[in-house]
Amino acid sequence: MAPPNKLDAWYQPEWSEEVRRHEAYRRTHGAVAEPTIGDLRVHSQLPTTVDQFLSGPSWGYILSKLPMVYLAYTVHSALREAYPRRLPAFTSLKLLELYAWAAVALAANGATDGRLVQAFLDPKRLKIERRCDLIKRNMMAEQPKNSYERALDAAVNSLEGEQAQRWVQLLGLRTAGYDQSDLAGKLRWWNNHIWSDELTWNRAAAAWILGPKPDAKLEVSTKLDKELEVSITHLANCMRSSAYITDSDFPAWYHFREYIYIPLSALVASIPFAMLARRSGRRALYWPMNGLQRVLVGGTVYCGVMQRYQYYSYLTTVQGEERDRHKHMQELRNIYKSPF
Repeated sequence: MAPPNKLDAWYQPEWSEEVRRHEAYRRTHGAVAEPTIGDLRVHSQLPTTVDQFLSGPSWGYILSKLPMVYLAYTVHSALREAYPRRLPAFTSLKLLELYAWAAVALAANGATDGRLVQAFLDPKRLKIERRCDLIKRNMMAEQPKNSYERALDAAVNSLEGEQAQRWVQLLGLRTAGYDQSDLAGKLRWWNNHIWSDELTWNRAAAAWILGPKPDAKLEVSTKLDKELEVSITHLANCMRSSAYITDSDFPAWYHFREYIYIPLSALVASIPFAMLARRSGRRALYWPMNGLQRVLVGGTVYCGVMQRYQYYSYLTTVQGEERDRHKHMQELRNIYKSPF
């Protein structure tokens, strides 16, 4: 797995060693090597001190960046007082509103880092992430393009009899409980499944059973439970995301944020219309535009932080394994050279 661009290679020298190892393994064995916990450190950029995240992100860590936002807001307000704006405003949002959204985004990123570490500190959850990572890498390595997806579709189409019925039951896990859920439950379902479509989820279900090489016979013999649904959804969101695309022109901050362009583009497109509406002085014009721009700003922040948060937080719903945690933590200590 290579970095998205040259800047990432400059700031993340670990990439070059990882790429050489995987390329050497691919030439020798014809497949991508199984990722190690060290590879996942590069992929996820785990922080060095992780003991505070054993039970999830702390409020102290989540809110640790807010003083910087307050300082920036104070300086900006002082400059605005000293040097009044001469150009027309692009949006109707007040300065305090803009910095409030920035604070929300930073707090959400802090919570995401906590969920990421909480997920990877448990060996069972990390095993799920390793399997997703391995399947995604091999899917990208397949030539010609999309041959992996076609192999998955062929494996599913070959099912007959009891296995076909079992497969239908497996696909039912995706929407299980949705109709019986209240409004909050439906919103949680959408937040967890909106990042990948139904076709990707179905292929992820087949890939989860078959593994990185979908050339074996598909047999649905695994237990159908919530843990399986979380694992498949995690894999589907991984397969759908561009976080692993090696020829991407986008920097690393774009990872798990590929939907941000939709509300952001709409927000930029609304600027001239909002300016004209405010200049007209008609409330029937500028009030709806003011509301629309606030919705688009909120949508931009949501798409910018929630996809990454969901990717790691949903994984933490899997029941962890306490018995292997000591060995797992020792492996982490050896990697980070940190006495946590």
